[in-house]
Amino acid sequence: MMAWLSPYGHLQDLGYETICVHPYPASFYNRHNIYPQIGFSRFIDIREFSPGDKDGQYTGDIAIANKVRDIISSVIEKPLFIFCITMENHGPLHLESPRDGDEDLFYATGIPDSCRDLTVYMRHLMNADHMAGMIRDTLGRGPRGGIFAWYGDHVPIMPSVYRQMGTPESLTDGFIWRTQASADTCSIARSARITSMGVECLGAEIIRLLPSGRVADPEIRVSAASAGIP
Repeated sequence: MMAWLSPYGHLQDLGYETICVHPYPASFYNRHNIYPQIGFSRFIDIREFSPGDKDGQYTGDIAIANKVRDIISSVIEKPLFIFCITMENHGPLHLESPRDGDEDLFYATGIPDSCRDLTVYMRHLMNADHMAGMIRDTLGRGPRGGIFAWYGDHVPIMPSVYRQMGTPESLTDGFIWRTQASADTCSIARSARITSMGVECLGAEIIRLLPSGRVADPEIRVSAASAGIP
């Protein structure tokens, strides 16, 4: 595959610095060979993170937010595109145990012991929310602003939880947010294909986030935002 056939290669042609951040070995799925061919000028993998960046089994989302902040502050001469593949709440979740106080933090009443994976996932999801806020703040403080898009590729793998509570729809959430808000922005949540998210970021009107926005594969229901992320 040639870089000019991909949207990332097109961004390179437009003068963007294109960077992928994935805190896992770059050789996994042969990404270290494939990503340069589809238009990424740099791949930041597990080697640029430390063991202290872990939260659970993998590099935590807070470390990702800090890495994004550092990249944005270091690339000032060119427009910048960063693609992050996070790991913290990837699982398998059953290899971790809930921490003291987690159940009191996330639930009004106790839950069955078979749902311990859900408690682990909730802690990581809380950190993902913190990551989103940190990236939002980084973009908001910068002189050039930016667009922040986020989507999930699949629901969490928690078979013991689903046996107890039922299997969820294979849907995940997504949103698009930008620092520049127009005076006539409004709220919307709608369905679209995941492949259209880049078009939404670059060409469509970006509007206020709705918490009900959902994403499906290959369908994606995108919430767009021009105000703060809760």
